[in-house]
Amino acid sequence: MSDIEDLRQSEDVQQDLREVQELLARHRVVEGLVHRQEMPRHEQVEEIVHKQHIAELRRKLDRLHPADIAYILEALPLDERLFVWDLVKADRDGEILLEVSDAVRETLIEAMDSHELVAATEQLDTDEIADLAPDLPSEVMQDVFRALSVEEREQLRAAMSYDEDSVGALMDFEAVTVREDVSLEAVLRYLRRFDELPDHTDQLFVVDREERLQGVLPLNLLLVTDPDEMVSNIMVAEPLTLEPDEKAQTAAQAFERYDLVSAPVADKERKLVGRVTVNAVVDYIRESTETEQLSRAGLREGEDIFASVWDSVKNRWAWLAINLVTAFVASRVIGAFEGSIEKLVALAALMPSAAGERPRAPAQGDRRGDGERPDLGQPARLRRLVALSQRAAGPGDDGGDDAESDGSGGGRRRRAAHPPAPRLRPGGRLQRDDHRRDGLRRLLYLPRTGHPLPAVAGGTGFRLRSPSPR
Repeated sequence: MSDIEDLRQSEDVQQDLREVQELLARHRVVEGLVHRQEMPRHEQVEEIVHKQHIAELRRKLDRLHPADIAYILEALPLDERLFVWDLVKADRDGEILLEVSDAVRETLIEAMDSHELVAATEQLDTDEIADLAPDLPSEVMQDVFRALSVEEREQLRAAMSYDEDSVGALMDFEAVTVREDVSLEAVLRYLRRFDELPDHTDQLFVVDREERLQGVLPLNLLLVTDPDEMVSNIMVAEPLTLEPDEKAQTAAQAFERYDLVSAPVADKERKLVGRVTVNAVVDYIRESTETEQLSRAGLREGEDIFASVWDSVKNRWAWLAINLVTAFVASRVIGAFEGSIEKLVALAALMPSAAGERPRAPAQGDRRGDGERPDLGQPARLRRLVALSQRAAGPGDDGGDDAESDGSGGGRRRRAAHPPAPRLRPGGRLQRDDHRRDGLRRLLYLPRTGHPLPAVAGGTGFRLRSPSPR
């Protein structure tokens, strides 16, 4: 069912992208026509048409999710991307910057001034600000840091101090905590004071007065249990707890194994630091998969498909340099065997394909079609070629190979039942009992290295004969 939903969401996003592209194309065509026509109040008409198209495109963008807008921005060329980015509401800039890829985020940040960046960042939580911090200018980060409260500053410092592949980099600080010595009725009154609960809240964290984790209170138990019951009686005393310095892969495995929605993060003294939610884990798995795929392609990071050639070269320079070095090494190796290549020029034509070829040894149980012949190997091929050359030479070359039947008056010549088999001697030449054969048979075999090809003896009597009509 989830696969079907994912497919529908993907189709919806593609449809939204096509609609935005059609609106942009219509905007360019109509404004071009209005600009070329001469009419009274030309500037006013052109401005009205421009505002109509912008209003239609803005209404379309306002209905989309930030992740969908990020997908559309990544699929548009740079000029159209910046045009659409200017139409997005300012209070949604921060969420969209979190969703786009690193390469596209750089182009959007470059198009924004310091005041716009500060306004966009102030809408985010401290853990989200930590994700954007590496891409923001230092003066913007200073303004953002001064606008935070003391508690948020400490949280931002803590979030930026952890490694990218640690649990601390995945956690957020939106943990709802309660005490164990209160009733469930008091907990429900406390929750009603929130405008809304944090996303992916499936449990409350039970702490003592020193903020040490004592357990978790699942919301499903909170809603169905008697309100007069105490928290300590229904809480889970030993929940799965992560540490901020653990590897993020450990958290991903735990969420996958136990089907978690959220998990508490505590330090070595059991003091609650934050929580990790399933959406952060899914994002980490997706980014890890993309990084692995990029590394297989020889890329260090995601790349904007509309980026300049220079940016692409900077992203690929390491592998380009390795390919250049290996090409020089291959040329030196070929130069070392130049003498052998000169003696057998046919090898030069095989050099481009030799690197991509690999020998195939047929297995004992290989199954072949009816029309395929088995792989006979080189010695067997030599014997077959010798037999074919003997048949092509025709009768009369050597009386030892043919037997004549002395029928009365009209005997037919026929082949001997067992012709002498060829023998290979060291060096690659063929040795037969009768070595003085026609030139065709001698040219079937390569000579020793450094020896010229054997000359074809004249007068061998070998000629191509046309078949006689029946």
